[in-house]
Amino acid sequence: MNAPESLRKDSLYLAETHEVFNVARDLVDYNLYLQDAALQEAVRDIQQTIEGGFKKELRKLMPTLRTFGYPGLDGSELETETTLDVERLLSRHTKVRYAGHHGILLPESYTGLGIRNLIFILLRIVNFYRTFRAEPNAPGVHLVFIEEPEAHLHPQMQEVFIRQVSKIAQQLSAQEGAPLPWPVQFIVSTHSSHVANAAGFEAIRYFLPTAAGGIRQTEIKDLREGLRETPEDHRRFLHQYLTLTRCDLFFADKAILIEGTSERLLLPVIIEKLEEAEPDAPPLSSQYMTTMEVGGAYAHIFFDLLDFLELRTLIITDLDSVAAAGGAACPVHEGTATSNACLNTWFGDGDCSPEGLLAKDDAAKVKELRRIAFQRPEAEGGPCGRTFEDAFMLANPEMFGIEGATPEEQAQCAWDKLDKIKKSEFALKYAIDETGWTAPGYILDGLRWLAAGGIPDAGAAIVQVATPDAPEAAAAQDG
Repeated sequence: MNAPESLRKDSLYLAETHEVFNVARDLVDYNLYLQDAALQEAVRDIQQTIEGGFKKELRKLMPTLRTFGYPGLDGSELETETTLDVERLLSRHTKVRYAGHHGILLPESYTGLGIRNLIFILLRIVNFYRTFRAEPNAPGVHLVFIEEPEAHLHPQMQEVFIRQVSKIAQQLSAQEGAPLPWPVQFIVSTHSSHVANAAGFEAIRYFLPTAAGGIRQTEIKDLREGLRETPEDHRRFLHQYLTLTRCDLFFADKAILIEGTSERLLLPVIIEKLEEAEPDAPPLSSQYMTTMEVGGAYAHIFFDLLDFLELRTLIITDLDSVAAAGGAACPVHEGTATSNACLNTWFGDGDCSPEGLLAKDDAAKVKELRRIAFQRPEAEGGPCGRTFEDAFMLANPEMFGIEGATPEEQAQCAWDKLDKIKKSEFALKYAIDETGWTAPGYILDGLRWLAAGGIPDAGAAIVQVATPDAPEAAAAQDG
């Protein structure tokens, strides 16, 4: 049976109306459209037209229905109500196209997930802004939570996003000509060291997972408060260092601070060798660990931060023996002091001479969640290296041709060979080409301690970024 002419016209009108909504499905949130008075008016007009047509046709059918006894004794008449689901129309009929060459439009799938995610976040922020402005009694602070914006964004884009997001409030207020600024405060959860680094210490809240009485809990740590007693020059150094390197400390369960290039290149091989030799011991390779090259002159600056983060940390440093305080470097058996600032800070209330340092037991090398490791003789009464390289030689005397009738002579032999090596070439050679060696004992001691410690569960992190006219904000992260 052919449909009545009026219904065909209404259907055609509705089909033509679909084109009105054929715009940026994935780019613009549906709520943005509903706030446009013109669009709402158009939707109401369409609904009234369609509903009027349906009612007219229904009234024509009523005489026929009565012949079948309808509506019966209760007299319930049929009525129609038309409601256009604008969200469904937009989601089903709106497509996004990107301009290509020669007038060819490319589908949205041709654009990376990172760009689409970024555009979605920005447009949602615009939506929140307009919703806020539409409120007759707007609150004094508007909180906007953004969960892990780093998804599919490359590192540079992550840093740009977190630096620029606080400027959106000013830009939107300026574009809308709003008399008052938007008092927004963004709270961003992240697992990205790039986002945490770009946010800065003052904006960081660190979420530390704990377990008390068998109950999982989370302790929120404010880095601004936690480092309040740390000297200003140390705080400035930490921020600059992490800016130049990375904020992996915030996302690790354990950390290793090392002296230099040789340790950095050879440490992964040492860990692999240790795990092969001791398969029943807890493996470090499966734990969330970060390694940072900080040098003996700066490692102690990290102590406050490491303690605040409650991060189990191994500091691998050098004896750095000198003939006298402030004097020239010398073999360990000739030294009377150490030039290593980390050792002098750690054992500042005791004997920091090479002899005194070698007499320290394992208990003295541990302070709560930190352990320090420095050169020691491979065997009782044996020679001791001053740095990683000569300690490595003394741990493999046959490989390096270490000679001498006494421990002192053997240490001097290794010391003399130091002038003939380049550290980077030395490390690469024994990390890649020649791997049949034994790791220095002091490093193995430290790695065993680090691996044996409790392995905390992964937590959650939040970076809270303050905007210029909003209350002071913060950032936090997952360790």
